[in-house]
Amino acid sequence: MSTRRRADLASALDVHPFSSYRQKVVTALYENGTSFEYRMFDNERASAELAALWPIGRFPVLVDGGRTIPEASIIIDHLGLRHPGPVRLIPDDPRAALDVRMMDPSSTFT
Repeated sequence: MSTRRRADLASALDVHPFSSYRQKVVTALYENGTSFEYRMFDNERASAELAALWPIGRFPVLVDGGRTIPEASIIIDHLGLRHPGPVRLIPDDPRAALDVRMMDPSSTFT
């Protein structure tokens, strides 16, 4: 399933309906009004497409200007650098940025 958010697409966000980390990226995209195509990968053909983009096969994956950006936290950093908007996604201060990243459950390993 593919839905267009705006006609002037800058990137495509590939997600799976059960990926809990997709919402983090979708929120960041909407907060700054960043145009994107929302592509739902929920079948075998789509899984093969994902494997071609990101062999590890985890969601979400952002394709921006031909570059594949995997993992929610990396996508958030990428959006702040390549598509900054009115909402700062990560603080400028390196120590504050580290504190914010440490609050992210996807950055903690158990």
